[in-house]
Amino acid sequence: MSKVKLDVLKPWITQKITEILKMEDDVVIDYVNNQLEEKVASKHY
Repeated sequence: MSKVKLDVLKPWITQKITEILKMEDDVVIDYVNNQLEEKVASKHY
């Protein structure tokens, strides 16, 4: 996960979640992004 560029993935994640749910749900999008950020942060320690 340390090589993953979250800035590149976030728009794609937002698009895919919106496609799957057929609506934009900020709570779900933020949850997914936060989970990924925690994974990346935990790998740096």
